[in-house]
Amino acid sequence: MSAEKRAEFRDIFTKKNLNATERATKLKAFLETLDDKQLVAYEHFRDALRNVQSNATKLPHLSAENQLLLKKYDALEEEKKRLSVDAKQAHLVILIRCESFL
Repeated sequence: MSAEKRAEFRDIFTKKNLNATERATKLKAFLETLDDKQLVAYEHFRDALRNVQSNATKLPHLSAENQLLLKKYDALEEEKKRLSVDAKQAHLVILIRCESFL
């Protein structure tokens, strides 16, 4: 899309003096000037925005769930470190006992 068309598209949504009806009219007129490829790109853009909007309602729940998963992961990581240290200590004890028999 040319820079002029991008600017025109941006202006439709950024102008504060337009009410919803005027904005819809300008958007409809703008969409009529697009070729098929640009229209498909606009539809993909619109669908992506709708997906973002619908996912935004799910984010607080997912965020809380992710926080719980991160806490569990951190706890498991600490347990892994502790078990690793315990295993190294047990191995050293076995080596010391073996040397004492020699």
